[in-house]
Amino acid sequence: MATVRELLDRKGTDVHAVGPDATVLEAAQLMNRRGIGGLVVIDAMEQLVGIFTERDILRRVVAEGRDAAQTLVRDVLTRDVVTMSAD
Repeated sequence: MATVRELLDRKGTDVHAVGPDATVLEAAQLMNRRGIGGLVVIDAMEQLVGIFTERDILRRVVAEGRDAAQTLVRDVLTRDVVTMSAD
């Protein structure tokens, strides 16, 4: 199995982030511009709050009939994020 470092060597190391007070629409537009499927969510202190992914949009916004322009990322992100070292 590949290490995280090996995956990052292939995919790149750019990490894009959004704040928890961004709207789902803003986050989705950023993901579309960057061609990515998820964003790290960090607060004003640059602490990890969670991750926001395409799956969060489908399950917690679209499937629940929420308005993406009015729903905040903080209300639909995934909070239980597993982290690890690159090695």
